[in-house]
Amino acid sequence: MSFRQKTAIDPTRFFQFLATLLRMAIGWHFLYEGVVKALSPTWSAAAFLAESKWLLADFFHWIVSHPPFLQAVNFLNIIGLIGVGLCLLLGVFIRLGSLAGMLLLALYYIANPALIGYFSGLRSE
Repeated sequence: MSFRQKTAIDPTRFFQFLATLLRMAIGWHFLYEGVVKALSPTWSAAAFLAESKWLLADFFHWIVSHPPFLQAVNFLNIIGLIGVGLCLLLGVFIRLGSLAGMLLLALYYIANPALIGYFSGLRSE
């Protein structure tokens, strides 16, 4: 008489699967945001940067007041989002993509932090 043994789920493989799924979901979000911004002819980072009131606010306001630099920031933002998204989604250059994503998010946070009691006029992109 043969009994099938129940095999336990290997926690290491399970958490590797969850980490991979999370990496791909975050990569999809970065990629989606980059593509949406690239396809929108009216998108600009000007409103987001103009609302800056925290660290480097003067620098962000300077960027807004100089159109060539604003265009460069818009282009680099789109390229950065798409690049990070592809790295994380496809699983290539994961460390580089992760570091670039952290840098982008840090810059977004420095420009407009989500602090308690900090009120911003931004309502949407």
